[in-house]
Amino acid sequence: DIKFYSVRLVMGNNLYVRLTIDTETPEEYTYEVTINGRTSNFTAEDLIYEEGRYHLYFKDIYATEFDELVTAVIKKDGQQIGKALNYSINTYIYKKQNSSDATLVELLKAVFNYGKSAKEYAP
Repeated sequence: DIKFYSVRLVMGNNLYVRLTIDTETPEEYTYEVTINGRTSNFTAEDLIYEEGRYHLYFKDIYATEFDELVTAVIKKDGQQIGKALNYSINTYIYKKQNSSDATLVELLKAVFNYGKSAKEYAP
C-alpha cells in the first residue's frame, strides 16, 4: 500500500517541493512529477529517508511557474495507482497569507512578487 502522505514547500538556497510518500517498499514503484508539460521521473534511488518516511525533492520549478500546477503520480508497472497529487507554489502562499508568523508572511510575499515579476518580464 502506498500513497502521498504530504507535500510542502521548502525554501533555502533554492525553492522546491517536498513530496512525502507513505510506504515501506518504495522500490516497487516509480514516481512522476509534471509541471508545465515537463515530466521528471524518479525511482526509489532518488528518494531520501528521513523522519521515518520517504521524501522526493522536486526542484525543477522556475520562478515563472509559481502559478503552474505540479502534478505527482505514483506508478507500478507503468500504471498510475492511487490519486494524483496536485500542488502549486502560489496555492501554498495563498493558504499561508494569514499566518501568525509575520516573517514567513513577508518572505512568501517576496517569493510571490518575485514569481510575478519573472513571469511579466520573461521573453
